[in-house]
Amino acid sequence: MDLPEIMASDKLFASRPVWKHRDRDWLFATAPVKIEGVVVEGLKFRATALACRPDQSVTFQIEYCRLFGA
Repeated sequence: MDLPEIMASDKLFASRPVWKHRDRDWLFATAPVKIEGVVVEGLKFRATALACRPDQSVTFQIEYCRLFGA
């Protein structure tokens, strides 16, 4: 799959993201992402939040790290 196809596709979590402490101030959660039932290597969901304001200061993103030569 190329990047435009990945971004246009419907996506689901391959597993449930679980919030964890990165350090005293920050929380994070990650999860692999699947498209059409297949986990896409290098594609993941990431969320970060301030521990003191977890419902107000939150960032969500989809990351894709294409592995060259694989």
